[in-house]
Amino acid sequence: MNVIKKNELEHYFNTVIGLDVHIDEVSNRNLQKIPLYLKHGYKFYKIDLYNQSFLLAIFQGEEPSSPKQLEKQLQLMTQMFNKQVVYAFDHLEAYQRKRLVQRRIPFVVPGKQLYFPFIPIDLNERRIQKTNKKNQLTPAAQCLIIYHLHKEPLDNISFQEIASKLNYTNMTISRVVRELMQFDLIEIFGARSKTMTFRNQRMAIWEKALPLMKNPIKKKYYATDISQKGGFLNAGISALSNYTNIDAGTIKYYAMSSDEFGYQESKHIFLDLNQYKSNYCIEIWKYNPRVLTDSLNVDPLSLYITMRDEADERIEKELENLITKQW
Repeated sequence: MNVIKKNELEHYFNTVIGLDVHIDEVSNRNLQKIPLYLKHGYKFYKIDLYNQSFLLAIFQGEEPSSPKQLEKQLQLMTQMFNKQVVYAFDHLEAYQRKRLVQRRIPFVVPGKQLYFPFIPIDLNERRIQKTNKKNQLTPAAQCLIIYHLHKEPLDNISFQEIASKLNYTNMTISRVVRELMQFDLIEIFGARSKTMTFRNQRMAIWEKALPLMKNPIKKKYYATDISQKGGFLNAGISALSNYTNIDAGTIKYYAMSSDEFGYQESKHIFLDLNQYKSNYCIEIWKYNPRVLTDSLNVDPLSLYITMRDEADERIEKELENLITKQW
């Protein structure tokens, strides 16, 4: 685990979250009374937020303690400093963050989540996107990025060829390119026949773009049966079970574009189509999931985005493992 730097935290608070925050290092003189294991395990800063002063304990080790141990350490540090203490981690898995929230342990993971239960603020990666819609990618832009990351590189290819590969109009791709430029994800080259190049390697692109990405599912329908089941793309837990060892469950999940759903519905293949849970779930996506995969499973990156808010710890772990394997 990397150690967070002070300027990273200030950037996250001031620029990303939009909070006016001041961070100052705590002097060694004020750390004399704390146990050595805490002094070596954390770097301490004073943080002023909403006219209140807190202690920021930046984790310095490889693997954080269990939530129960963190809770005990929190109580000890709060008593010794007579201040509310907030943990800062470079990275925590989704299930680890969930356990800290359940115990009401305040923490911050830059770019992921800020949880301060003692003041009315809880900003996670999902809510940050909802509160600032200008910082969201359009479905077409998201589709292009995932195509580049998962299916084949789009560097140094003409816009017209990109439009053909993604089945979008040239005008849509032109808008997408301007959008990606706005987020500093690409560079454009050429005059008449323009091409683009992503600024970073695949994993860095994903990490930069992920907070901007939205769940591609527009609507869900359920059916008691489907008369023609062959050829549909597996989605949700059905796809995850094919990528990992997790159990598929009892409901079969499929993903399709609005056009494909309209065509299939016109053939009356869905029995008792409704919005209540049944044997089959049909996800209608904002972009065409077939463009992004050559198999009968939706692509793993889009799958992660559709399922990243699942509360099941087994699903959270498998999703994290699935993403790690992509790089």
